[in-house]
Amino acid sequence: MLDQISSKLESASDNKEKADILNQTSWEVKHTDLKYAFALSEEAARISRNITYKPGLAYSLCNQGHFYFLEKNYELALINLFEALRIFRELNEKNGAVSTLDNIGNVYFKLTGYDNALYHYLEALQIREELHDQRGQVTSLNHIARVYEHLGY
Repeated sequence: MLDQISSKLESASDNKEKADILNQTSWEVKHTDLKYAFALSEEAARISRNITYKPGLAYSLCNQGHFYFLEKNYELALINLFEALRIFRELNEKNGAVSTLDNIGNVYFKLTGYDNALYHYLEALQIREELHDQRGQVTSLNHIARVYEHLGY
């Protein structure tokens, strides 16, 4: 795996592409090596900050937020996710925003903050409707149904 990543990074045309490769790879390895996923994502964030590459930074923050969620560090998860969401909104990057909203909803759901979870899941659903993303709408509706189930409806 390390050789494969090194090869991709060496063939990258610029630092934006390197940040994207690091973000993508960090997401791919999260379930097999979370520590390595964090390291890759942190490097993507470092590169993105150095070259003022906001999409790369937002995706690295979103990834790290999810990784913190996996570690049950919900406070740091929310800090990273809200910062990622702020950047995605600034960029009008709706796909990144919707993924981040799902992650925020998941954190609140885990913390039994069902009202906050529902708020973020509903916002994600609205964006998915605007994007005509039917598969994503199903995901959002499942999240919303899970909240209502826990609320006893």
